[in-house]
Amino acid sequence: MEKNLILTGQQVSQKIKRMAFEVYELTSRKRRLCLPASNGQGYMLAHCWPNNFDRDINHQGKVVKVSIDKSAPLQSQIELDAEPSSFKKKCIVVVDDVLNTGKTLAYAMKPFSWC
Repeated sequence: MEKNLILTGQQVSQKIKRMAFEVYELTSRKRRLCLPASNGQGYMLAHCWPNNFDRDINHQGKVVKVSIDKSAPLQSQIELDAEPSSFKKKCIVVVDDVLNTGKTLAYAMKPFSWC
């Protein structure tokens, strides 16, 4: 089976950096940023962003892992690796890879509904 290359490694890096700048542009007035990310690819993606913030634009971003059973999000308990009080007075940007429907992203936002 022949595979098609959609993006090169350099193009993927450029896309990730552009996403980091988009987040910065939208949150630049709020220097305290929290990046809760769904376990798996979303968590890996979120870890790429603070590196771009710190090196390029000096914007602080804390990555928080959101553990959720992606195959049964309604039945699973959603866990965070940080205390809810640590999100107060921060700009929250929930990160997920959204490969299919975005269902996991919708459930991953549940712990932040009080914000």
